[in-house]
Amino acid sequence: MRDAFAVLFFVSVGMLFDPQAIIREPGLLFGLLGIIVLAKPLTAFLIIWFLRYSVRTAITVALALAQIGEFSFLVANEALRLGLLSADGQSVLISCALISIAANPLLFRAITPLEQWLRSKEGIWRVLSHRPNDEGVLLNKEEQLRSTERRQKSGIKTRAVIVGYGPVDRPHPASSRILIFRGDH
Repeated sequence: MRDAFAVLFFVSVGMLFDPQAIIREPGLLFGLLGIIVLAKPLTAFLIIWFLRYSVRTAITVALALAQIGEFSFLVANEALRLGLLSADGQSVLISCALISIAANPLLFRAITPLEQWLRSKEGIWRVLSHRPNDEGVLLNKEEQLRSTERRQKSGIKTRAVIVGYGPVDRPHPASSRILIFRGDH
């Protein structure tokens, strides 16, 4: 069933764009692909790295964001309707989405080789891993301490949050509500 929906998705997307737009607008295609596959992941990598997560985590997040998905089709249709985007622009955007979606599994396979390559470049790896890991751990402990202090000041202790569903996402009568137990009982 999943394969049928995948085929339906790609056929319906294929009906949205004109392949000739890629030939008419190659600069737009490569520019947009550069933003999606290079600029966006690099920005994500830097943000995650500055937040003191590991290099591997930063690479993983960056490569996970190296695509645009179905929501971009909705935005493109709305921009086309409002006259903010040409039909060729929409076709190029859809092409970029399809290319980035198709390339994403290959990019994920590159995580370990990319990390190994970075480790082999001593100067780059020294800069990327220079920060002591203890700082990130300390930041997490500080946040946990602040969170604990806030809960203690409020006098309310959250014991459990339960959200339940039955088989195949149908609400189960006994557990279809969100329950929050507070206090000492």
